[in-house]
Amino acid sequence: MTEKIIPQDAFKSKKNFEEFMANHNAPEIISVLADYPKANGKAIVTIADLTQNSETIINALSEIKNLPQSPFIVWIVANERENLITAAETLNKFSNKDFGIFIFKASLNNDKIEFNCLLKPETKTQGQSRAKQIQIEYWKRYFEICDEVNPDVQINPRYQHWQYLPMGKAGVALMLTISTQIKYIGVDLLINYKKSIFEELQTHQEEIEGELGVLDWINEPDNKSSKIRKTLGFDITDYTQVDEAIKAHIDLAQKFKTVFSKYL
Repeated sequence: MTEKIIPQDAFKSKKNFEEFMANHNAPEIISVLADYPKANGKAIVTIADLTQNSETIINALSEIKNLPQSPFIVWIVANERENLITAAETLNKFSNKDFGIFIFKASLNNDKIEFNCLLKPETKTQGQSRAKQIQIEYWKRYFEICDEVNPDVQINPRYQHWQYLPMGKAGVALMLTISTQIKYIGVDLLINYKKSIFEELQTHQEEIEGELGVLDWINEPDNKSSKIRKTLGFDITDYTQVDEAIKAHIDLAQKFKTVFSKYL
């Protein structure tokens, strides 16, 4: 009969750590997994590393390829490696929502092992909620900065990826947009039901782009609306970029309003 490994001995060797974790049901881990129902017989695959190792996850991925359902992988480590956490995070980001990797760090506290969740996959609703929260936080901050620097392009913050600004002409408006996935901010001149306005503006394309730079001129035959767009690359999920992005957004909106007003 194999002698049971106690918590104090679990960290003494890789073998001890693997054996202990294979037979230990940690309430902290169970609590996190409770938010991810095992629909249709989904498997939970547990792997353990005293020091996080790329070979461990590679072997696990190789072994699960023939499973009938995509599983969740619970990776328990004592010493984490940032590059492997980033790699697992990337796998979570681009996988379908039926697969995901959890990473838990195990630490010895006196005679007890405690677990801290370092990474977990987003559920669909979590992703939606986070995107909506980022959107409203961006527009609220836009509102604050715009009041200080240029009230002429002010908006009313809403939980959405776009905001309208009037242009003072029927059927024409500016639309400010943001994307958390493609990572850009943008301004569109929207023209509804009046293709003739788009066509007239296009006769001044050289002058307009001389002031605004290269633009996307979008006039699809089957669409009653047309638009003229410019985007700038910003990752607004990174809070350190938000104020700079907003100032660039305000500036671009004002330039659109000023330049296009000459030709409308």
